[in-house]
Amino acid sequence: MTPGEKRIMQDVIDNVHQQFIKAVAEGRKMEQAKVVPVADGRIFTGEQAKQFGLVDEMGNLEDTVDMAASW
Repeated sequence: MTPGEKRIMQDVIDNVHQQFIKAVAEGRKMEQAKVVPVADGRIFTGEQAKQFGLVDEMGNLEDTVDMAASW
């Protein structure tokens, strides 16, 4: 890729990353400043995600299906 093409690609990636941070912050009712440190592409265990406020509770697929069916 040319330097110009790389710049365009990086701009798109940066924009999508900002959209992701905003969506997580809004969805989890968190300040964006608290999302940024953990929105760097890492993979989290369920326990870690809960510690960061990214999930409400731990469960498996069956738990998820039961929860969805109860709505």
